[in-house]
Amino acid sequence: MTSTTRRPSPHSRPGRPATGRRALPRVDALESRQLLTLLGQQLFPSDNAWNQNVSAAPVASNSAAIINNIIGRYGDGRFHPDFGQDYRGGNPLYGIPFNVVHGNSQPKVRVVVDGYPDESDLMDAPIPANAVLEGDKQNGPVAGLANRGDSHLIVWDVDNDVAYEFYNASRPGENADGRWHAAQESVWDMKTDTFRPLGWTSADAAGLAILPGLVRPDEALPASQGGQGVINHAIRITLQNSTILNKYVYPASHVANTGTDASVLAPMGARLRLKANVDISGLNPQSKVVAQAMKDYGVIVADNGSNFYASGASYSVDAGNNFTLTWSDADIQDSTRGLKSLTFSDFEVVDTTPVVTGLSASSGSAGATVTVAGLNFSGAAGRLSVLFGGVAATSVTVVDDSHVTAVVPAGTGTVDVRVQSGVTASDARNIKNPVFGYGTSAVTAADRFTYGGTTGPTAAAAFVGTDTTDQGNWRKAFGADGYNIAGDSGAANPKLPSYATLAVNGASTYVWAASTTDPRALQNAANTGRVAGTFYSSKAFSLDLNLTDGKAHQVSLYALDWDLRGRTETIQVVDAGTGTVLDTRALSGFQNGKYLTWNLSGHVLIRVTNTGPSNAVVGGLFFGAAPAASGASATFLGTDSTTAGSWRGVYGADGYNIAQDASAGNPKRPSYATVGLSNALNYTWAASTTDTRALRNSANTGRLAATWYGGGSFSINVNLTDGQAHKVSLYAVDWDNQGRNETIQIIDNATGNVLNTQTVSGFRGGKYLSWSIKGNVTIKVTRVSGPNAVVSGLFFN
Repeated sequence: MTSTTRRPSPHSRPGRPATGRRALPRVDALESRQLLTLLGQQLFPSDNAWNQNVSAAPVASNSAAIINNIIGRYGDGRFHPDFGQDYRGGNPLYGIPFNVVHGNSQPKVRVVVDGYPDESDLMDAPIPANAVLEGDKQNGPVAGLANRGDSHLIVWDVDNDVAYEFYNASRPGENADGRWHAAQESVWDMKTDTFRPLGWTSADAAGLAILPGLVRPDEALPASQGGQGVINHAIRITLQNSTILNKYVYPASHVANTGTDASVLAPMGARLRLKANVDISGLNPQSKVVAQAMKDYGVIVADNGSNFYASGASYSVDAGNNFTLTWSDADIQDSTRGLKSLTFSDFEVVDTTPVVTGLSASSGSAGATVTVAGLNFSGAAGRLSVLFGGVAATSVTVVDDSHVTAVVPAGTGTVDVRVQSGVTASDARNIKNPVFGYGTSAVTAADRFTYGGTTGPTAAAAFVGTDTTDQGNWRKAFGADGYNIAGDSGAANPKLPSYATLAVNGASTYVWAASTTDPRALQNAANTGRVAGTFYSSKAFSLDLNLTDGKAHQVSLYALDWDLRGRTETIQVVDAGTGTVLDTRALSGFQNGKYLTWNLSGHVLIRVTNTGPSNAVVGGLFFGAAPAASGASATFLGTDSTTAGSWRGVYGADGYNIAQDASAGNPKRPSYATVGLSNALNYTWAASTTDTRALRNSANTGRLAATWYGGGSFSINVNLTDGQAHKVSLYAVDWDNQGRNETIQIIDNATGNVLNTQTVSGFRGGKYLSWSIKGNVTIKVTRVSGPNAVVSGLFFN
């Protein structure tokens, strides 16, 4: 194992402060969320720091200095999973084991605490006779405390959701009095938010619980390997003693270090995060689940040890304390595609101080409810206050990490609304005050509130219905006023109506397929293809939508369980001003895509909460009904396999565009048309040739064999602006005889409707296809077989 100097001796420890008990502000529970947990039990409430998603938290101002200090001292080393496969043999266990007992029937025993009794919970514990300790072998106990490293003993009472954690535990047979001994005992009721008193240690040096920070196979293994496939909590790590500050930050409560330079040292309890731009798509399955958790929930510095050593259990057990699952060392210990492929520089320190970015109302009277938007509002464990000019709101409800509602207290004038995470008290060893929290938001222009004045439009929601027919073809029924499509990086997205503002809070964006022909994927904003993307969170996220014109508008969202994970979720429309839930929908069976539509007004939050095995997802948000009919039309006129490249006199009387023709006359576009290509590449087979399959160049001085092409598909946007129908022809040639086959679709850009589809094959000699087209359309060319889809020229008559 990895521990070095862990904590000061009992004789050198400073005395604990006389903090006493303090009354806490009334804080309602965080929004209902399903946390995938241990044997069906949740380890600490949703608002506990261990369960806080920090993917959107700002980077700490001294993050680079802290990471660079570690690298400067020890090099840019590799992240180290300090746990591994249990081969059920004679080797030592690699990780920290945990024991599951039934506390209602397991007899309890007294443990002699002889290291830190004044900072221990001296309670009888339900320790089973065959308890496994850290440092034991895979097939049995290791005798002698000195042979087991830290010798942690963790016992979890599944009946009561209580964890008993011991440091330097020794068995009765190892002690003269025949009793269990330990240097420290901490008891954690995981049904509630419990912490050590300020300055107290725990079985961990930082004063933290160990069990909720362990990575376990039952949660981290993909579902196909018997696990949950997702980790919804932060992970315990160690750093070298020389890189840790002699102060702590919530949720820690204790220091065990001597470093004094806060600009380059991380305090105990510091939260780090795997950077969002670190590509984990190629990691092994188990490693990928752990890495995603470090992006979403981060890691917490809990003890002295080796740098970036993450703690986990080498195996999981069932309710009878029987072995169930273990890791694959070939997966997690791999330095190419496993967790060891990550390095120190892949991490950053996050700032968990609350941030206020806006208020649902900038003015109002005492008794009104205001929603505060920002960051880092969850994780305060019931200790969150909203202060109006220093006066606490009479009631506070944490909606999610980005929203909290507060009832305005009595006051006058214009004040700053600040969010305080923690209890108003101080401790010299705590790097942030107030204590038991993340501190108080800074004053900004966005937090100004004036007593008196008027409020905005009344929030309302009326559910209209669902749509499972249109799939990704949203232009048929939605989005006339605007849209925001997840994963669409094109310039046309998002397009928001003038009456709406939209913020996506607490969600990350993921793209399953940047380009696909699967009809479940949403049409992109440019209408040149489809994108399968999503906003997502393993727990919950919200769409902060403010409709400012006082009118009701149709708003639809699209959810897609693209990768068939059996997702389920609830979607609530919440009054952003009062926190009142206006409508709730349960969503399941949306592997083919499903729209939900409401008529909404005022300022609302659309809250999306995961209730299933994977995560909560929304692929897009759409304003208004179907776009108005555009009048676009396309009538197929036929093919021509005779003319080949000698197009003059037959095609292009009004204009043309010839691929790769650099002549001064190319392209020549008619006054009634605009043309644009999307996702097309260019290639020239022969810059000059006498082969008649090659198109005559625009200067009529020779022939050019060239093409626009795409490995999957590409598009040609044609907008005929004069309201008339015109003959439009394209020319395709399978120049190098690759057996190409392709489909060509004419799509109405306003509605997304496919107006005509043709399949092209056997065009080694060159083939023209012609349509009579009116309006704004996209000509989409898709490969069916052969290396790519090709078009060599476009002609107008």
